[in-house]
Amino acid sequence: MTVHDNHLHLSGKIERTREQKDENVHRMERYYGQFSRTVPLPTAVDDTGAKASYRNGILEVRIPKSQKQMGHQIDVDFH
Repeated sequence: MTVHDNHLHLSGKIERTREQKDENVHRMERYYGQFSRTVPLPTAVDDTGAKASYRNGILEVRIPKSQKQMGHQIDVDFH
């Protein structure tokens, strides 16, 4: 996983086996290969805080917004 120019780049390898057993049929299929995906991000992010986890077949990616995008509070003096 990399973050570059407000795009999230994911790549990896997949291996999966599917098996079907009946009385007269035993069938097994295997899938394997590499994949690559690029996802544009809707706002500027802080790539140094990016974290990813994979659990129960779900990839979760968390990337915090850039401080520039989060805004800041401006105090106003009333006279």
